[in-house]
Amino acid sequence: MANGKAAGLDQLSREHLKYSHPMVVCILIKLSNLFLRYSHIPSSFGCSYTVPVPKCEWHACLANG
Repeated sequence: MANGKAAGLDQLSREHLKYSHPMVVCILIKLSNLFLRYSHIPSSFGCSYTVPVPKCEWHACLANG
């Protein structure tokens, strides 16, 4: 996992997991196993957002400046 990426809707970045205590991994594994056992995934797990990055054609960018 690369550092410096944007955080998600929960405001957690990759660094939070990368540098967290090893117990966090155990908790996340248990949580995932419970999701599988009970066939239930919270609806918030499907939430995401996309930030559009406007781009222009190279010839239009040269003409504008």
